[in-house]
This record gives sequence, structure tokens and C-alpha cells, in this order.
Amino acid sequence: MPYLMIWGVASLIYAVVGQRPTVRPDVITSAARYADSCARAWGYAHGVPPVVYRTFAPGSHPLGARVIGEWRPGDGRAPDTVLVDTIYKDTVWAVAHELLHGAVGRPGHPFAFVACGLMTWQHAPVADGACAGVLCKGGR
Repeated sequence: MPYLMIWGVASLIYAVVGQRPTVRPDVITSAARYADSCARAWGYAHGVPPVVYRTFAPGSHPLGARVIGEWRPGDGRAPDTVLVDTIYKDTVWAVAHELLHGAVGRPGHPFAFVACGLMTWQHAPVADGACAGVLCKGGR
């Protein structure tokens, strides 16, 4: 029984920060450019900080199955970390959302997230199956 408990905890840790398929460089570039321009447009002058990207298995985030991404600030020596659900790892708006947290420098969602179209609810499919968000073309 203790073996199963240890294996389960190890599996959860692996699922959250393990070596899974990472975010593609072209998605990182597009998301960083968008988040940086959005941040600067809304007065966050320092822009997007250096980031390490990690992915996690769908539904396995410790904060709940509905979490698709998380920003974790660096400690001054290590860069910020962006965690993204593997389903969303190639989705520019989802990665840009997390990068905007880094530019803003805190958790929460000031108006810049809404104004820049980076809230999850702005990317819900509309009646015809198309995406309603500004970064949704082609499913991105």
C-alpha cells in the first residue's frame, strides 16, 4: 500500500513538471511578442521576463482539472516558469496569457488580460464552431 501511495505522488509530480512535450518555439515567439506588446500598451513597461516552459497532462494540475496553465514567478536567481496543459501547448493565446502574468508581475487578471483577449472565456467556441477570441484563427 505505501508503494502505491508513493508511486501516485511521484506520478502527480511528473504529470505537473515532468519532461513532457514542450511548447513549440514558434508558439513561444508569437505568444511572447503578443504578451509583450499588450503589456507595454497597458503600461507594464518591463515586458515579458525570461521563462522556462513546462507542460502537464490534461486534468492533472493540483489546482484542479479545469486549469490549463499557470505562471510561477522566479526567485531572482531562476527565471519564471510557465506550466501549460499539453492540450494547449500549441495555443498562442493560452501561452500569451501566462506570459502576461510575468509582465504584470503578479497573479490575478487586471483589465489588460480582457482588453488583449487573453481570458479563457474569450476563446470559447461560438455557435458555428469558430473561436471568438482575437488569437483563435486556425485554432490558435
